[in-house]
Amino acid sequence: SSKGIMKTYKLLPYKWQSLGWFFAFIGFIIFLLTLLIGYDIYQVGFCIFEVGFLILAFTREKDEDERIQAIRFYSLSITAIIYVAVWILKPVFQTWIVRFFSFEQCTIIFQIMALINMIPLYVLIFKSTLYIQNKQLNYDK
Repeated sequence: SSKGIMKTYKLLPYKWQSLGWFFAFIGFIIFLLTLLIGYDIYQVGFCIFEVGFLILAFTREKDEDERIQAIRFYSLSITAIIYVAVWILKPVFQTWIVRFFSFEQCTIIFQIMALINMIPLYVLIFKSTLYIQNKQLNYDK
């Protein structure tokens, strides 16, 4: 078909990206503040952070085309590889951290590591790859 795969999935409209960034930022700030102040409600900030990145992961770019879809697939593939590698190495990494840091420091490190899960990692890889490729395209012109 001449339409390609452009019509095979639905994404949120581009204007939702602002809402996604807003939630991610507010969630991150709440998460940090609850860690610094000591309240045990950091999960609220974490959930808001995740919702923001979930919105970003499923929001169209301004000019969504096959190139951007290829970048999405590439980013998802790299994210899956990294995520599996991290889960395989997680017990070794946790053992190493516990040896060199205090209990309080370990708690903060593990909570920050919890923020770096698959969806934010995918968005980070996708947005940075898209930015680099757009820079290269603009440089070549």
